[in-house]
Amino acid sequence: MGASLAPLDSAVNAAFPTITAFFDQPVSSIRWVIIVYVLTYASLLLAFGRLADLFGHRRVFLAGLAWNAVALSLCALANEFQWLLAARLCQGVGTALVLASAPALVTLSLPQEQRTRGIAVYTFAFASAATAGPLLGGALVQAFGWPAVFWMRVPIALVAIVATLALVPAPPRAAPGARFDGASGAALALGLATALLAAGQGGHFGWGSPETLGLAVVGAGLLAWFTRRQRDPAHRFIDLGVFRDARFALANVGHVALNAANFMVMLLVPFYLVRAHGEAGVMLLSLAPLGFALGSPLAARLLREHGALAVSLGALGLSALGTGAIATWSTQAPMVWIALVLLLTGIGYGLFQVAVMDQVMGGLSRAQQGVAGSLNMVTRTVGVVLGASAGSAAFDAIAPGAGFMAAFATVFHGAWVLIALTALLVALSSRAPRV
Repeated sequence: MGASLAPLDSAVNAAFPTITAFFDQPVSSIRWVIIVYVLTYASLLLAFGRLADLFGHRRVFLAGLAWNAVALSLCALANEFQWLLAARLCQGVGTALVLASAPALVTLSLPQEQRTRGIAVYTFAFASAATAGPLLGGALVQAFGWPAVFWMRVPIALVAIVATLALVPAPPRAAPGARFDGASGAALALGLATALLAAGQGGHFGWGSPETLGLAVVGAGLLAWFTRRQRDPAHRFIDLGVFRDARFALANVGHVALNAANFMVMLLVPFYLVRAHGEAGVMLLSLAPLGFALGSPLAARLLREHGALAVSLGALGLSALGTGAIATWSTQAPMVWIALVLLLTGIGYGLFQVAVMDQVMGGLSRAQQGVAGSLNMVTRTVGVVLGASAGSAAFDAIAPGAGFMAAFATVFHGAWVLIALTALLVALSSRAPRV
């Protein structure tokens, strides 16, 4: 329930036209409503994951729920666009607190042998909220106006606080004497924020502009300094030695790649659907997150019977089939075929999400479950940012000369190649020795 506050933010997308009209803003400015929120929670996740490991996952989770209730109220009450952006920044802090601790509460509340099943249920709930968000948001905006997409989550946060206090035991905290290294946390947060801003907004600033290059250099420098600092156990957030395990490392690389390819579906397919089947056709897009929700519980059984490698390769295969099929669509493609492809793509994505999250949570010790859950969310967000940036840049470069459908097909051929290469690397990693 508490973690659903994050994917339910997809309801805000349905309010974008109303928000721009209310604040008298150009359509281009709406991207900052997304950027401020996503960059804030993505940059803080790993630092807050470490904080949760040290001071208690339940405590950080409750703080995040309370913070979200306040921040969502401030978003709904904003009467100037700048205040809305400031409230969205606050909301990003609350989301980071929740998502940095929620997966750890799942894995640490269950016996080790039930970890995969717990992760599958968590992922199913996450996907279900993402599926419901746009539909719920559209209905709320029509009935009550844009503030309703924020107000509706305040009671969810409050009920989750009460339920957590009543039902969720506090997992064991870190050993006495462990401390939070503020300098490492600040370098990590600022490094991720500037690097993601450079990747996500390079197309707007200009890839060779001083703004983009400056952000990239600052981000790379801060992340390099953080990495060097991790060699000292006194400053350590995460044992980077775990990335010497090729299977663990490539699971995370694959997570970035698949999220990049999957976000191209959410980015470009709506425009295709309007062209091919009118405004009503956009409803088909909800089948992709529905497939995500369906694939998540199925993954638990398949992982138990066939193992992470087989499930990961099967999931990548389904995703490759889906993106390859999308690349062949014409404006005459039947709606049934489109629906089947989107559902198939979503199922592959759901299977892979659970397989990777299980590997990441299982690859780090129980004392680092907050960092493990945060790492999974960070790689997901990096993939989304890179997919949005690369997909839109490629489309914008091709479409003016070749037309919409040619650019659309090229982008999805590229997504297919990305997934196929990822599957090859994951398959090769099975031959690498465990570290």
